[in-house]
Amino acid sequence: AVHRQCDCSLCDRAAPEAEATGNPLFDVFASHRCKSVLDKLTDHHIHHVFIPAGCTGELQPLDLAVNDQFKGKIKALFADWYASEVQLALNDDVSLDSVKIDLKASTVKRAFILPLN
Repeated sequence: AVHRQCDCSLCDRAAPEAEATGNPLFDVFASHRCKSVLDKLTDHHIHHVFIPAGCTGELQPLDLAVNDQFKGKIKALFADWYASEVQLALNDDVSLDSVKIDLKASTVKRAFILPLN
């Protein structure tokens, strides 16, 4: 088998070219740099690439093509939900200074789940 040398700074193992299964792109978020995860990738001959901090939006394909639009829609849905929660409180004669919106994940998550009926 033809071997290629991994140029990743975290491993110096040679992997058979025929077994290389992908090149995932990761940002530098801490969980993406976890040694056990990186070792598992290396064990399966998956060469990973880190996108430098601050460059994800320009260099990571999903951020450019999918995630940006998805995040924009989620932000718009959240803004609409939040505004409606404030309006409900104001309709109940709560002063604007006294409006409190429950921002626990479980509450916000329920706002995005459509009824199954």
